[in-house]
Amino acid sequence: MRRHMRLHTGERVYLCDQGDYGAGGLGEATGGKVVHVDDKPLSCDQCDYRASHLSHMARHKRVHSGEKPFLCDRCNYQTSQLSNLKRHKVVHTCEKLLSCDQCDYRAGRSSELTKHMRIHTGHKKVHTSEKPFLCDQCDYRASQSGSLARHKVVHTGDRPFLCDQCDYRAGQSSDLTRHKRVHTGEKPFLCDECDYRSSQLGDLTRHKATHTGDKPFACGRCRYAASRLSDLKKHERTHTGERPYACDECDYRACQAGDLARHRATHTPDRPFSCDQCDYTTGLLSTLKKHTRVHTN
Repeated sequence: MRRHMRLHTGERVYLCDQGDYGAGGLGEATGGKVVHVDDKPLSCDQCDYRASHLSHMARHKRVHSGEKPFLCDRCNYQTSQLSNLKRHKVVHTCEKLLSCDQCDYRAGRSSELTKHMRIHTGHKKVHTSEKPFLCDQCDYRASQSGSLARHKVVHTGDRPFLCDQCDYRAGQSSDLTRHKRVHTGEKPFLCDECDYRSSQLGDLTRHKATHTGDKPFACGRCRYAASRLSDLKKHERTHTGERPYACDECDYRACQAGDLARHRATHTPDRPFSCDQCDYTTGLLSTLKKHTRVHTN
């Protein structure tokens, strides 16, 4: 109770002996000293990750173990992080107290509203959008930290997340989650104008353009126009000749991530995707989708 009351009084009874930092609890003061020590003595025994706090290491190790100790008390949702559970619970409570001052969008968390607001700031800047997150190895910029993290896999090649049903590996847990829908057939993204369902949000976004016909992103060198900024950037590489995606096994470079993924399949014999109507197998889901049109058409 005494420690709690310090939240209201602002009392800082524990002082750091290396700076002006003051803490209301002994645990806070001890944790604060790590800032001065500038050391990460805790190392993961499965990868190069290092941490300064035991709690950080415990959280990281769930990446390898797959442990999900945080359970929702209203559904079967489980997660490895408490923060993820808090975000999920908004689905049940529908408490969306934060509203956008430029449209009808409402959010349950300030971080979600911040992400949403970039839609408007990007539009006001002639669709260039705010991109505060920079890659330290190339000129890539992103509007969200998660996008930058996914991009960095291009440079590192790290893919620690393994599918338990095939040989697929991913650099991000979110990519693995999307991939697993290939096996489960889950399609959680629904179009609000027709019966279309999709396993990926990006596919739904592209589909919605068929209803609106809106293509606000125009190429400055030809008549091409796109409904998404990312599609315009891909197109612009046909003019610039830029090939930012490099193969880590040969000299091949590609202007699109999809082309690099298809190329990498030439280095591995793995072909986990099979047609359910013939003997065709392939290493890429996109290639399988193209093949199935032979049967449907």
